[in-house]
Amino acid sequence: MGFISTTPLTELEAVNSLLSAIGEAAVSSLETATTVEVTQAKNLLSNVNRETQQKGWHFNTEWDVTLTRDVDNKIPVGTSILSIYVEHKLTTIRGIQGVMYVYDLDNNTFTWTENLTNAVTITLLEFQDAPQTVRQYVTTKAARIFQEEIIGQVSAEQINRTEEMETYADLLDDEAERAGYNVGYGTIDMINMTKAYRRY
Repeated sequence: MGFISTTPLTELEAVNSLLSAIGEAAVSSLETATTVEVTQAKNLLSNVNRETQQKGWHFNTEWDVTLTRDVDNKIPVGTSILSIYVEHKLTTIRGIQGVMYVYDLDNNTFTWTENLTNAVTITLLEFQDAPQTVRQYVTTKAARIFQEEIIGQVSAEQINRTEEMETYADLLDDEAERAGYNVGYGTIDMINMTKAYRRY
């Protein structure tokens, strides 16, 4: 298989793509640009990035993670963790005064009697830390939404959606190539049952 060397899209380039979609001039820095449009573009890019990554992909999923209790026998969750799965346990993520913890749905409690092992976590990566296929898809989708919300130009909608579908197809291709899915371990349950990993 051949590989094409690509310089990953920067957050500045992504924001400028959104601005271009509504006919606004590009900016040279995100630190010094404080217009409403730039702020809206940055926020939308961040929201679409989070929405995309919460599905769980090969690049932001970690396996066999040990979740450790604190001094109060609670298991704190980092702010970048989007989802946690623990085999044979019903869990979710809940907050106490803004601090997130693993919650035991079987016993309706934040308190755990042991550390949790073999957990699967999905982590939110910053835009600049995600693979290029993710950055491109997030940018294309955000630009389409931005254009529809700000201008609502019907004639451009089909072109934008087609481009979005193409970048999503590239993302799925990349996922299929690198995630190591097959019929034997294509889901979290099958992975845990067979103890096979995507990288094998």
